[in-house]
Amino acid sequence: MGTTANLNFTVELNRCISKIASLNVSFKSLYKFLRISSIFNFRNILLNRLKPIYLKEVSSL
Repeated sequence: MGTTANLNFTVELNRCISKIASLNVSFKSLYKFLRISSIFNFRNILLNRLKPIYLKEVSSL
């Protein structure tokens, strides 16, 4: 009886570990997506700020 309980516990533990591992992958991909989108957001903010300055400089030439 003890062996069956140990086996069931091991199976449940393995399921939990695999779920945690898949969550870890999900968080990593979410983090990567957020990091990339924040880089693009920062790039767009810079472009929006610098474009009027650049256009002003070019028009004064």
